[in-house]
Amino acid sequence: MPSDDGRTSIPRTPAPRAASGRAGPNRMSQAARSWAERGLVPTVIPYGYRQVPGERGRLAIHEPEAAVVRLAFRLRADGASCAAIAETLNARALPKANGKPWLPSRVRHMLENSLYRGTIIFGRTRHLIGEDGRRTVVPLPRAEWLVSDVPDLRIVDPRVGARADAVGDPGRPAAPGPGAP
Repeated sequence: MPSDDGRTSIPRTPAPRAASGRAGPNRMSQAARSWAERGLVPTVIPYGYRQVPGERGRLAIHEPEAAVVRLAFRLRADGASCAAIAETLNARALPKANGKPWLPSRVRHMLENSLYRGTIIFGRTRHLIGEDGRRTVVPLPRAEWLVSDVPDLRIVDPRVGARADAVGDPGRPAAPGPGAP
């Protein structure tokens, strides 16, 4: 059905359920949890890492990008805002993996990613699909999270990470840090 701007919209249909015999949200979550339990990364490969060739889910540190991650954490630990960090990375021509400029929101996402500290946290949220086909993200209690230490994937020194976590962003509530929902 055409919309006001001339584009065609497609009615949303509910995602397949596990009961249909197809891989529904629950089976996907179980598979991802299994990966995390084995120290594999069950999500998009974060900046600073590359997949180990031939080993699905296993990552290795990509040193040129890891240096950028360390710089961002050091700047944050020294009190820089996410906007100031993004400006610095862009001024030094340190592009993201996709070649686009850094935005404060991407910097914030990086600073909140527990993998840079050598920890995989899986199961902070659950995605539910309503009868209308809309996805809802529901935070889960900490007791249900799966936390796996992966020290070989630690990019940021723990002391620098702790100092970076202690810095608040002006005009924004303090980030909950890597262990919060």
